[in-house]
Amino acid sequence: MNLQLFGVLMVSTLGLTAGPFGLDREVPLEARAVDGLGGDMLVTAICRGLINADTNPDAVFTSSSGDTLGWVDLFNGGTCSMIADDVAGASSLCVTDADGDGDHDIVVASRWERNLQVFYNNGAGGFDSRGVIQSGLDAVVSLSAYDLDGDFREDLVGVTDHDRELFWMPRLASGGFGEKQVIGVLDSAPVQLEVRDLDQDGLPELLVLDVQPGRVSVWKNQGAGQWVLNQTCGRGWSRFLLGDIDGGGDELLGVSSMTGNISVLSCDQAGQFSEPVHQSGSCVGFELEALVDCDGDGYADALLRSFAGDSFEWMKSTGDGRLEPHRKLMLSVDGPTHSLLTDWNDDQMTDLVVASQHGKPFIYHEGLAAGSYAFWMDDYGLDSREHPESGDANGDGVTNLSAYAFGLHPSSDHALPYAAMGAAHLGLPSGVYDQMTSDTGIVFVRRKNATRNGLGYSLWKSVDMQGWTPVELPVSSAQSIDSTWERVEYLEPSGEQRAVFYRVKLDYSHP
Repeated sequence: MNLQLFGVLMVSTLGLTAGPFGLDREVPLEARAVDGLGGDMLVTAICRGLINADTNPDAVFTSSSGDTLGWVDLFNGGTCSMIADDVAGASSLCVTDADGDGDHDIVVASRWERNLQVFYNNGAGGFDSRGVIQSGLDAVVSLSAYDLDGDFREDLVGVTDHDRELFWMPRLASGGFGEKQVIGVLDSAPVQLEVRDLDQDGLPELLVLDVQPGRVSVWKNQGAGQWVLNQTCGRGWSRFLLGDIDGGGDELLGVSSMTGNISVLSCDQAGQFSEPVHQSGSCVGFELEALVDCDGDGYADALLRSFAGDSFEWMKSTGDGRLEPHRKLMLSVDGPTHSLLTDWNDDQMTDLVVASQHGKPFIYHEGLAAGSYAFWMDDYGLDSREHPESGDANGDGVTNLSAYAFGLHPSSDHALPYAAMGAAHLGLPSGVYDQMTSDTGIVFVRRKNATRNGLGYSLWKSVDMQGWTPVELPVSSAQSIDSTWERVEYLEPSGEQRAVFYRVKLDYSHP
């Protein structure tokens, strides 16, 4: 079982407008391996929880092949802690405060012991005791904790494999959970359960995907612990998601990994879904993983995973209910099986945790918080303190974007954290950047294929350091260094005013 963590996929409204950190381009990433994980265990389920005393979310996981339950402290060095190694055939899990002490406990389904087990958190990430909530259950393949009856206590809701039951267990005021109550029996084995208040009446509906014919059944909440089958949607789907891709409320997205078709159904105020509108037929082998605003435009985009293709891709929402063709994220994954989106380091940017069947052990990958913004790299270098929004993932004093776009690194012989030009093999001598400019011209290194890399370089000049005008860079000003970099040199034309200041402006946005 291998877990991998990959950094920034989107930025919330509190941070930069951002996009995924790879679109067929190289992006600087810092990787940190985490000890304690490895082997051949296959992750069965992964979810978010607040397990220890800090306020940063952790990753909780199970492995049916290893009969294990564990959690990873994502914030404090990625420490992995095993909770148990005897949950026979762990098939699903969720976190909830099962004993009312304010801590996140873990509820796990055991396929072979046919029960639901609870592991009680002592508040510091330790699990000193466990118990059985319900016995005699068929394998629970999807499990959630949600307040279903409006009493401000999280209940349990799940679906079982062979018995094909949709059930819930109410949380009791006296503590613990009540007996299993069957909501309905499905026509075929269920594979996915989602909980969402579709009609905004305060009573959440239940949506269940079955194996055959691969459709979603929508169960309307009637109150008082009663649900009624209200609608069935789709056909041939292997996974579905709910999210707002057009700013007008929830849509239901379904994908068939076999045919590659993605369909979108809009939801009205009564919680009723429309007929499906087909969006794409090119997603063979992909599963829908999440709906998340990848590019900061306010609309949820579709994140997809391919196990056989060892890849994650995303489809941009156009804002009118349509999705653009998918684009590949430049992630190093090997057989991804599950994923989790969470802001583990409280930087207002959502990170991606990936569970893989093969490949490297648990790894943090942090890097470029890609966005649509601009900054100046002037003749005094780029001071990270003046441009904190561009981020410094590895703490070397040079922002991610400036290092990526200009090949900069920290200056070792300068009193201030100014950036130095790249090493001599990049075609420029090492040294502080402000030594490479003058009032007669400017020299800098830039990436080739700028547009493809989402970069825009422009040269500006001023006679008073206040009013700036653009300068057209002739093609002859660029000289190739290698397959990635080129050296740009611009000299003031002969006979023109010599008291001129030059700056390079970088615009960054996703193509």
